[in-house]
Amino acid sequence: MKRKALRKDFTMEIKSSLNRFLSIFMIVALGVAFFAGLRATDPDMRLTADHYYDLSDLMDIRVIGTLGLTKDDVTAIGDINGVKSVEPFYSTHVVCNANGNELVLEVMSATKKINKITVTEGRMPQSADEVLVDDFFLRNSGYQLGDKIKVDSGTEENITDILTEKEFTIVGVGSTAYYLSFQRGSSSIGNGDVDSFVVVLPEVFKQEAYSAIYVSVVGAKEMTAYTDEYDAEVEEVRSKIEAIADARCQTRYDELYNPAYADIQDAKDKLEESKNKIIDSKEEIATSKIKLSDSEAEIIKSKEDLVEYKTKLKDSRAELEDSKLKIEKSISELNSKRAQLEMAQKAAKKEYDENLEKLAYSGMTEPQLSAAKTQLEQGYQGALLEFAKADKQIAAGDKEIGAAQARIKTGEKELAHGEVKITEGEAKIADGEKEIIDGRKKLVDAEKKIADGEKEIADGQIKITDAENELAKLELPSWYVLDRGSIEAYVEFEQNADRIGAIGEVFPAIFFLVAALISLTTMTRMVEEERIEIGTLKALGYSKLAIARKYILYAFLATLGGSIFGAAVGLKVLPTVIITAYKILYRNIPEVITPFNTYYAALATVLALLC
Repeated sequence: MKRKALRKDFTMEIKSSLNRFLSIFMIVALGVAFFAGLRATDPDMRLTADHYYDLSDLMDIRVIGTLGLTKDDVTAIGDINGVKSVEPFYSTHVVCNANGNELVLEVMSATKKINKITVTEGRMPQSADEVLVDDFFLRNSGYQLGDKIKVDSGTEENITDILTEKEFTIVGVGSTAYYLSFQRGSSSIGNGDVDSFVVVLPEVFKQEAYSAIYVSVVGAKEMTAYTDEYDAEVEEVRSKIEAIADARCQTRYDELYNPAYADIQDAKDKLEESKNKIIDSKEEIATSKIKLSDSEAEIIKSKEDLVEYKTKLKDSRAELEDSKLKIEKSISELNSKRAQLEMAQKAAKKEYDENLEKLAYSGMTEPQLSAAKTQLEQGYQGALLEFAKADKQIAAGDKEIGAAQARIKTGEKELAHGEVKITEGEAKIADGEKEIIDGRKKLVDAEKKIADGEKEIADGQIKITDAENELAKLELPSWYVLDRGSIEAYVEFEQNADRIGAIGEVFPAIFFLVAALISLTTMTRMVEEERIEIGTLKALGYSKLAIARKYILYAFLATLGGSIFGAAVGLKVLPTVIITAYKILYRNIPEVITPFNTYYAALATVLALLC
């Protein structure tokens, strides 16, 4: 009966002092909410990040080689026990002009299995002239989907020596867990900081060696990031990769050194061959110069002989012309004598005939006439003898003129032949001079070729020396086998979670202290106010324990209820609020993971009840 009355009194006490009950309830709920919520935020942040890492298949290990990586390296890493998958990729830094500002971009090749891109708008590139950009790039550059961007190397090197394209069409926007925060890393071009990343197809890169190799570890995805279990699993595989690094680096060194050394030796052989050809060419030029000098001497001698021959021919022509004049004079004189002879003959005949006619009419006696005729006949015959003699002389002159004319014809033929010989000689000299000019030109060309060849040899020697120096500088490469701890945003996120965890270690204690003080004050005041009622209960025969149980149960229910409510609210609200606030820095996180943490809920409740 007493217990029933006491329970009824307890129920009425709660109803009558509901405000007091709720104040204890709320202050406890607040303390528990802060304690459980802040304590749970640390693991919830890690779970949230891990969830995103798993969605994008963030690499567990990244392998970088100082001389690049090859397909054989990919195979060797993939054969290691504990390696789930490997994927090589290319990357380079370029600059892009946007609204007058020079942005530094990291151009990455698209991957299929590891470090996958989360496409938020558009699609992944499907051809060499397409590109996916991160949202930071769109905000900083003013470009939009469908726009074309032009990139440059940012150095003296031509961009076409690095990439097959220098202009790309933006076809998508995305994010990656590798770049969880605003930071994109550093660069040796531009202002030294990478502003954004862009993704292209692997075939856009012209480089032979891979920039890095991503590695996923067996079982790592099922573990939570940032835990010792995860780190140990990854470290085991990382150590195995480091174990093969020296052998792979030596192989890579040999792959680069041996062909380069062979090329240098081949270049030396070709250079020596070129030197021998130059020596042979110089000897040929020296021989050609001697021949050319001999030809020039022959031409000079031929010219002198031709001049002498022309002089003789000129003299012969003059003599021939003189002979022609003499013959013409002789012919004229002979014709004159012939005309005079004919006239003399006619005159003598006429005189003879006239004298005969005169004798016929002279009246001379026969003897006188016979004597006169005889005398006349003798005179006429004497004239005829003189005429015959003169005629012989004219005939002899004709003969001499004929012989002279024959000699003149022969001389003219000889002169004509001489003219032909002169023409032929001049043509031969002209041909010889042309050959000499051509020979000189060939000599000049040959000497120029030799000079060019010697310059090429000198340049080749410089190149060989440079190549030997570069080859001498070639050092055995190194591998950097890095885990997620090399990712700035990954480490930064863990540090922020640790900070929240540290706050959760200290800050909630203040709330518990305040809650304890308020609860103590409230319960003390309650007991003071109910002294008369307590005295009445004692007078009615209730023990001190029974009376104390009422107030203990009152505080217990208020605390337990507040703890349950505070834990339920705090474990959901506080982590969500804090992680959402951090999403200002880590915008790529898709969703907040806040599972109900039974451990922190129970711990907070126990601590609240103990306080």
